[in-house]
Amino acid sequence: MSASKKFNGCCCKKAGSIGSGANKGSGANDLWELIHGRVSTKLARSVRVENTISGVVLEIDSDKRLKTNIASVTATDKSSTETLFNSIEAKKFSYKTHPDDTHYGFIAQDIKNAGNGLEHLVSMNENGFYSVRMLEIIPFLFAKIKQLEERIAQLEK
Repeated sequence: MSASKKFNGCCCKKAGSIGSGANKGSGANDLWELIHGRVSTKLARSVRVENTISGVVLEIDSDKRLKTNIASVTATDKSSTETLFNSIEAKKFSYKTHPDDTHYGFIAQDIKNAGNGLEHLVSMNENGFYSVRMLEIIPFLFAKIKQLEERIAQLEK
């Protein structure tokens, strides 16, 4: 394998920095680096991507040693899971910038205004647009499925 490889217009080096091919030489490569096969930002803040990030696997740091205040998410937690299911709906939509593409998800304002204890999953960017930490909704879906499975088992007795 060569020291440099192209991925969709992005120049990735085995050790060094990553940036858009169009910005090569402009200093943009100083924003990213590839360390042990992982892309990392050199910035001390979040990075917004306007298009698609694609790959085979999305990994999120989940090691117990990185966490504190660990508690189970339960479907009976009235301040979150039950009201999450009663107060928001999954939606099908298109973004105004890509009206021919269909997407699925939630409306950030619905979660923010639901009073379900999950308002912290919604944030506003510097342009005033809301976003949702979608992956953090998954444990609530899992807890609800678990609760429904237990209920089905009781009803089948």
